[in-house]
Amino acid sequence: MNAPAPTKLVRVKLIRGWAGKSTVQVRNLRALGLRRSGDVRELPDTPDVRGKIEVVKHLVDVQNAI
Repeated sequence: MNAPAPTKLVRVKLIRGWAGKSTVQVRNLRALGLRRSGDVRELPDTPDVRGKIEVVKHLVDVQNAI
């Protein structure tokens, strides 16, 4: 059986709180799994994740995990 190819990951850290932000920004942060300032998630590097990051790029810090 072939093992699945490893997917690239991106590490996203919430550096600013989302109080007072627009509904679209809050929904994108929740979709990324970021709840509190300082939360870190490793997510697959896909176009839909990159699109969500683009909406909230001023609130997060993004690094390549692999």
